[in-house]
Amino acid sequence: MDLVARHVAGLVTLLGDASLHALRAAHESLAVANAALAHLRRTVLTSDLLLGTGEEAWRRLWDAASEFSSLAYPEARFPVVSDGAKCLLCQQPIETDAATRFRHFQEFVTSTAQADVRRAETAYANCLAAVAEATINRDDLVLALDEINVDDTALAKRIQEFLQEATRIKEAIATAKPLPARGVQTNPEADLRAAAQSLRERGAQLRQQSPAMDPKDIAELKELEARKTLGDQLQVVLDDIERKKRIAAYGQCIEDTNTHPITRKSTDLTKRLVTERLRDAFQAELTRVEFTHLAVEIKTAGGTKGALFHQLVFANAPGVVVSKVLSEGESRALSLAAFLAELSTAPARSAIIFDDPVSSLDHIWRERIARRLVLESKGRQVIVFTHDLVFLKLLLDECSQQDAPCQHQYVRRVAESSGICSPDLPWVAMRVKERIGVLRTRWQEAEKLFRLGGPDAHEREAREIYGLLREAWEQAVGEVLLNDVVERYRPSIETKKVRYLSDIADEDCAELEAGMTECSRWIRGHDRPAANGTHFPKPVDLKKRIDDLDEWSRRIRKRREGKS
Repeated sequence: MDLVARHVAGLVTLLGDASLHALRAAHESLAVANAALAHLRRTVLTSDLLLGTGEEAWRRLWDAASEFSSLAYPEARFPVVSDGAKCLLCQQPIETDAATRFRHFQEFVTSTAQADVRRAETAYANCLAAVAEATINRDDLVLALDEINVDDTALAKRIQEFLQEATRIKEAIATAKPLPARGVQTNPEADLRAAAQSLRERGAQLRQQSPAMDPKDIAELKELEARKTLGDQLQVVLDDIERKKRIAAYGQCIEDTNTHPITRKSTDLTKRLVTERLRDAFQAELTRVEFTHLAVEIKTAGGTKGALFHQLVFANAPGVVVSKVLSEGESRALSLAAFLAELSTAPARSAIIFDDPVSSLDHIWRERIARRLVLESKGRQVIVFTHDLVFLKLLLDECSQQDAPCQHQYVRRVAESSGICSPDLPWVAMRVKERIGVLRTRWQEAEKLFRLGGPDAHEREAREIYGLLREAWEQAVGEVLLNDVVERYRPSIETKKVRYLSDIADEDCAELEAGMTECSRWIRGHDRPAANGTHFPKPVDLKKRIDDLDEWSRRIRKRREGKS
């Protein structure tokens, strides 16, 4: 009975006169707010206004005008419609009608009518929602009413009449216009409380009069007590049921997204379709980089989350860790071979980038890696960043021998600027032709200094150029005069080019000696006696020395081209 009493009390609170009075007051507040807003719109937003007036775009225009008004009329409050005031947009004088409209607009913008309507709508909707969500006839009340009917038929009838009345009022609130005039009038809560107390007293008397109860009655009593306890804790039990449902659903989701089957299938497919191909490609790469002195192979190393891993092992010593045996050069060559082998299994021919791939390696591994990278560049774009000029020369030589296209960019720092790029090689890596080009550019700058800055400024730059010119002559000895038979830091000797050296004439050597001597005369580091009155060469003299090297090189090359 206590359960039914609490339910009745809740319905009286929700559907009684006080609740209906609050609902009616909320409805009236909404009507008043809507009327105020409608009046404001009729007053301000008349039909002769432009489409969209009062909406968001118009409000942004109003705010912008207000901001500009603080500059145009800093001492006045926006909108300024006093005599002599001008429109902020067209800057024409504001007439009487325009001033009136501006005031109406100000009233519309500053009005709280729209906010009042929204607040009233929310309050009214909350009241209606509380009534709509109320459950009048619940399943747990049926058994309780049956038990009450057995003990007190009249009370059960009054409760049924109360529930029917509450149902009518709830439906009337949801559908009828206007709202019902009165709420529920019958309230059997007091009778229910009294009946419950009477039952408790009778139960106590019975327990005192019958100290030994029949086992069947004890079981029934415990069932009733359990029902009462369940009724008191019903929401807690329902919440716990929902919690267990969510836990079960999460567990099912986790099971459905388990990656173990995917990993197993991926491992199986990879072993059958990729691993053998990858193993063969890796052995081919080892041959290309001439890594044949150790028996290294690729072996599967399990997988996780759908990905299969591999590791490098010694074929004849599987328990030995590869990284603990190999030198740095061997490790880099092995890494390159593994990378290119894996790359060969991919269908795309995307570009690849290497950053100092031969750092700290000896010349043997440099040559092998240079040869392999140039070979790879014939099938895809290969980009190599390196500080190693010897490796750069090896790459350029391999490109020439394998007839592979090559483009180079020189990235350097100039004064405070970094990342300056140019297609030229560094000076020490340039051939004679490129060095002559650099010398001519430097000469133009020196000649401009001579004209604008005077001899002293020109001399500082020209001495530097003479030093570079001497280096160019030295480069020309091996490249032009000796026909690239030998080259510094290059291990090979081009014996096929030796046959052209028989045409070296005394005249070639004399010009070489003269050019070197002239450069040595004017570079820094050679002190001139004070009595030597020879003036520093003019720009035209420096240009002639550069031309001499160019003509000397051209003559020798042209002479040998006729013999080939």
